[in-house]
Amino acid sequence: MLKNDKNDFEGWIKLYQSYKVLGSNKKALKALRDAIKLNPKNINLKQVLLRELLPTNKKPVFSNETNKLVGDILVLDPNNVDGLFFSGFSAYNRGEKKIAIHYWGLLLTQLPKNSLMAKEINKKIKLLQD
Repeated sequence: MLKNDKNDFEGWIKLYQSYKVLGSNKKALKALRDAIKLNPKNINLKQVLLRELLPTNKKPVFSNETNKLVGDILVLDPNNVDGLFFSGFSAYNRGEKKIAIHYWGLLLTQLPKNSLMAKEINKKIKLLQD
């Protein structure tokens, strides 16, 4: 139980999931962050937090926390699809075209050539190159 053991990794994960079900997003994010503190090399948890902070149904707003998560993910796995996508997207939002093209070019090597995501990334790269 978390009251007795703040280092209960599985407890923090269960608490995160419970808060998500209840719609208590702020509390869910805190529980997820606490779980990551206990297991900082857990790339899956970092990806979950990144997706929570940058939901696909909203225009992404990058922060120091999201940029750090992206960097951490790429350090742990340089070919990580989420890490490459969001690195490119962050660079694109900052107006850094060459960096966006670089990351999205690396991303394309990880995707099936005819996938919807690959087609969309190719379109974005072409727009940046024009």
